Amino acid sequence: MAIIVQKFGGTSVGDSKKIQNVADRVVQSIKDGDQIVVVVSAMAGVTNQLASFCAGISDLNSESKLAEYDVALSSGEVVTAALLALALQQRGVDAQSLLGWQLPIKTSHSFSKSLVQEIDSELLIRLLDSGITPVIAGFQGVNSDGRVTTLGRGGSDTTAAAISASIKADYCDIYTDVEGVFTADPRLVPLARKIDLLSYQEMLEFADMGAKVLHSRAVQIAMRYDFPIRVMSSFLNALGTTITKHSKNMESPKIIGIAHNKNIVLTDFKFKDYKAMEDLFAEFAENDIHVESINRDTQSFVECIIQLGDIAKVQAILDRSPDITYNIRTDIAIVSIIGFSLKNDTSIFSKVLSSLARDGIEIMSMMSSQIKLSIMVPEPATERAVKILHGLLIC
Repeated sequence: MAIIVQKFGGTSVGDSKKIQNVADRVVQSIKDGDQIVVVVSAMAGVTNQLASFCAGISDLNSESKLAEYDVALSSGEVVTAALLALALQQRGVDAQSLLGWQLPIKTSHSFSKSLVQEIDSELLIRLLDSGITPVIAGFQGVNSDGRVTTLGRGGSDTTAAAISASIKADYCDIYTDVEGVFTADPRLVPLARKIDLLSYQEMLEFADMGAKVLHSRAVQIAMRYDFPIRVMSSFLNALGTTITKHSKNMESPKIIGIAHNKNIVLTDFKFKDYKAMEDLFAEFAENDIHVESINRDTQSFVECIIQLGDIAKVQAILDRSPDITYNIRTDIAIVSIIGFSLKNDTSIFSKVLSSLARDGIEIMSMMSSQIKLSIMVPEPATERAVKILHGLLIC
């Protein structure tokens, strides 16, 4: 008997019919003899709607306001957990919905972007031993003050991974609307192929570089506690992608796939003095602004890539910083080649440069590591660059 955590994303539980489909899938897993813990997201679009309601009422510019924002946003998963528990009960399964504070899932105090600190698994183990299937509202936890918190983007993936670690699950299964991880976004590249097996590190690069099928925080937890994640479709009975310690054998292809990320901005800062630079990055840390990369050209000039979602907070900080001049570009994207030993393979650089140049695509900058080559291009050229590189390096 395996212990499996099954997480179902928003598109998988998007309406009553889809929730019934998820319930059938859970029932079949139980009939197969496995112990199942379910984690659910809010129905597709609900979290954005709740966020819109909050933004229409409040500027959300203080900790007390963000605390209420988290309460509002967490309600979407509460509804889904209750509905799925009801659907399972209708099928004769003894199921119980659980909220983040009931376990509890203990988190940091950073409202809207909290980090999981600890999960008390006693209640979950007791329910499983009693034959009860827990249905957990993802994306949420509770801090040491007893306030509800949310885990930020990809929070339900993080919940599922953290639960898997806490109960020593055999598998963490992430169900979504695609069959697994592909060599490129299949919506852009119809010839993209599903990847059967990836290492934790390879999946981290895909996730960090824009592949939305699985959040990097979930992968980091799986890597730390060494349990496999399986990404698969909620709507098809097909093998998905398994993420584990090792991927292919030594003679596997060098290039694994192409990822892209449009949700970034390029920021150029010019500082009056070193103190101004220190103060800026201290404020970034205080406001949970994630910096993707930093390139320091001179003592006073720094170029950064940050997430598009943080641009309002960055703008507010810069507008009250008289010792910094800046420029922000939102018309960029990063296209990344994921593979092996890329940093030392100049033939890859040569192929990429000549192929993109022939198509008239400007290469604004390139960054490389042993398993990743990232290229900054103008945002309108993103899809063409992905298709060219996939055709050149993969098929």
